[in-house]
Amino acid sequence: HIRAADAIPAANGGLGDDWDNFDFQRINEAGTYLITGDTGGGSSDNDEFVSVNGVIVAREGDLFDGCCIDGGIEFADLNEDGIWAAIWDFDDDITGGGSDEEAIYLGDAAGVSQLLIKEGDQVSVGGSLQTLTDITTGLAIGDVQGDGTYYVWFRGVSDGVQRQFVIAVPEPSTLGLLGLGVALAGVRRRRA
Repeated sequence: HIRAADAIPAANGGLGDDWDNFDFQRINEAGTYLITGDTGGGSSDNDEFVSVNGVIVAREGDLFDGCCIDGGIEFADLNEDGIWAAIWDFDDDITGGGSDEEAIYLGDAAGVSQLLIKEGDQVSVGGSLQTLTDITTGLAIGDVQGDGTYYVWFRGVSDGVQRQFVIAVPEPSTLGLLGLGVALAGVRRRRA
């Protein structure tokens, strides 16, 4: 169990800190649970976390694809297959002196994490490439389909217009092959 103010065991990712507060919680039908939030009693440079079944699998300060997770989690979701997605701030300079933008990270209970897409990446909108200038609140991750893919839906801004984006992701065993050239399955313009 996880309870605010309880010490986080080192085996569960603790760094001499405790559970402080919780932001997003999800549980799937298999009983896998996701909790995001902050730790207390340690450094504020690594207090934001994602935990699966009470084990911290990603933490502020971790490096993924040359970017440093740096800041708050804006939204998180968990699918029935135990795969999670989180909108999380990142810094493109691992020393902390770069830009502070948002990205979507993927992971599972084993701690495998992947940068899916980040602000500044190119997205396909109606056949033309545009720059994703903002990832906004709103994120959902679908279950793995029969062909091994699953979909991630999110809201973002490109060309000054808020849109809903859908990304098809290969089966979890091929997360490591997923690069920044991710193919967008479709884009819908938000209705006013």
